Amino acid sequence: MAVVFGSPSFVLESPEQDKGKGTPKILFVNGHWNKILNKISAAPGQGGKGYWNYFTNFDDFKTSAENYFQIKNSSSIFIDGSSFFGGDQSGEQRKNKGYEYARKNYDNIIFGLQKEKVFLISHSEGGAYAAGIAKYLFERGISIGESVMLSTDEGDEFSIEESYPSYQIVAGYIENYYDEFGREKKTFIIDPVVCDNKIKGITRYGVLITDYSFSTVHGSTIDKYIFHYIEELKTIPIISSLNSIGKGVYITQSRNWAKIDDYILCNESRYENYQGCLFKLIDLKTYKTIII
Repeated sequence: MAVVFGSPSFVLESPEQDKGKGTPKILFVNGHWNKILNKISAAPGQGGKGYWNYFTNFDDFKTSAENYFQIKNSSSIFIDGSSFFGGDQSGEQRKNKGYEYARKNYDNIIFGLQKEKVFLISHSEGGAYAAGIAKYLFERGISIGESVMLSTDEGDEFSIEESYPSYQIVAGYIENYYDEFGREKKTFIIDPVVCDNKIKGITRYGVLITDYSFSTVHGSTIDKYIFHYIEELKTIPIISSLNSIGKGVYITQSRNWAKIDDYILCNESRYENYQGCLFKLIDLKTYKTIII
């Protein structure tokens, strides 16, 4: 059942509620959408559930989220965290808008919650908006189970409170190129939409290695399997080691990660360079920055 409240950006899908029991809530906060770009399959054409369905099967995604959060029969609340045209708002401005949104819609958000928890899943521009929502709810005494922040845009322009667990995943891909001597090389390139921007206050940050490409990597984190990687991110240790020329580096037992928190991981067997932002590479042998 879907119930639309006063704001067009607030839609609730709720199961039948057991009498005397509260219902945990998952707030799905979408990022930027654009009807014009959608006509050329370059972006979602709407917010809400349609945004998530653009990238994946939402029902499967939600089931995986519930299993990950260890909850059952949650209510889904869809909140539109998109800017007007992309680039017209900073991350801090969207966080403030999310805070104001939660203040205005507080009664609707907590309806039927009782003593259950609120969980948040956000994507791209929705990340800053979700941070504002979580801040307001926590100030009102609502228990935040966790905030999952996928491919968060402008992560360097806002912070989150450290009063609840939060996990940020950004994806990237490996691209082949040839150097000046005609030798084939490989570079890991982080999502060019968001680049390498760890949010201040995040519990843990991970840059995931995927098989996607320049045009698809930004939406790749909206996938039912992403929760497996978040589980791994929570507990995986970072190990000090030596690379092929004896330089001190950091590695993990898993080959899935290019970076965790502030540690760029040495994956020499997979690629030679790490590109966390445009026009700059880090050579994984020397860890020196190369301007391109």
